[in-house]
Amino acid sequence: MSKMGELEELKQNRKELLKAEIAAWLHDMGKCTQEFFENKKERKGYKAIFSENELGQRWFWSELPEKHRRLPDREKLSKESRSPKALHGIISDLNILDFEISFPALSNQKVSCRDLIFLSRPGFIPLNKLPEFVRYLGRSHAAAHLEKEEPEEKKWSQFISTPFGWEKEKVEGDRLTEKLEKVIQFISDFLVTSISKEKLKGQITENFSQVLGDDRYPDNEVTLWDWGFVVSALYKAALAGALLGYKPDPNELRWRLLSVRFDGLGFLSEAQRIPDLLGRKQALERALDKIRELLEVKYP
Repeated sequence: MSKMGELEELKQNRKELLKAEIAAWLHDMGKCTQEFFENKKERKGYKAIFSENELGQRWFWSELPEKHRRLPDREKLSKESRSPKALHGIISDLNILDFEISFPALSNQKVSCRDLIFLSRPGFIPLNKLPEFVRYLGRSHAAAHLEKEEPEEKKWSQFISTPFGWEKEKVEGDRLTEKLEKVIQFISDFLVTSISKEKLKGQITENFSQVLGDDRYPDNEVTLWDWGFVVSALYKAALAGALLGYKPDPNELRWRLLSVRFDGLGFLSEAQRIPDLLGRKQALERALDKIRELLEVKYP
C-alpha cells in the first residue's frame, strides 16, 4: 500500500476510530460515581456496565469460559452484575453507549461502545475467540499501567495531588455520579448533533479532570481524564496500525513515539519587536494546531 493509500485507509475509518477513542476515554468511567468513591472495601460493581439479563444476550457471552481460576468468566461476571453497587443500576442512560463500532477490514464482528468498555480489562486479552481489535483495548489498558509505580503505601486519598505530592484539589464525592451523567449526555448530543470532537473532548476533560484515576497515595496525581487519555492514545494507535497491516498478537503490541521537531526558540528569537514576537508565537501555535488536526482528526 502506498503512503497516500495508507492515509486514505485511515481517513475512511476516521468515524469508527473516533467512536473507538470515545470508548477508551470512558473505559474506567465507573470510578466517576459517588458509590465508588465512598466505598473503599466493596468496589466489584463499578465495571458492571450490563445487567445480568443483558450479559446473557451479548454476542461475546458464549465465548467466555463458564468458570476459570484466573480469567474473567461467566460466573464471576454474573455475580459482579448483581452487586448493589453495579454501575448499570446507578446510571440509567447507559444505552446511549450502545452505538455501533465496526472495522470490516479487521473483523466481521460489530461491537457497541458499551461492549468495548466492558471488554477493556486486561483479563480478556488471553481470550482468543474475541476479535483482536477488541483485545487491543485491554492491552492498551495494561501497557498504560506500566507508567504507574506500585509502592508499598496504599492509603486512600480524597485529593488530587501534583506530581510532587502537593494536594491541590479535594474531590467532591457527592457530585461524581452527576458528572458521569453529564459526560454520557454530552456523548448523546455529539452523536445526534454537529458538536465537534474538540468540544466533546473538552467537556469530558472538564469533568473527568476533577475525578481521581487512582485514589491511593501516591498515585492520586493521576486524574480519570489523564488515565483515559493515555489508554485512548495507545488504543487508537494500535487500531491505526492494524488497519495498515500491523496486526500482532495483543501481547506483542509495541508502540513508538512520533515527534515533530523544529527550532521554535530560534524562530522566536529573530523577532525585532514585541508585536513581532507575539505574531511569531501565534504562528507557531497555529502550525502545531494544524499538525494536531492532521494527526488526530483528518488522518487519526
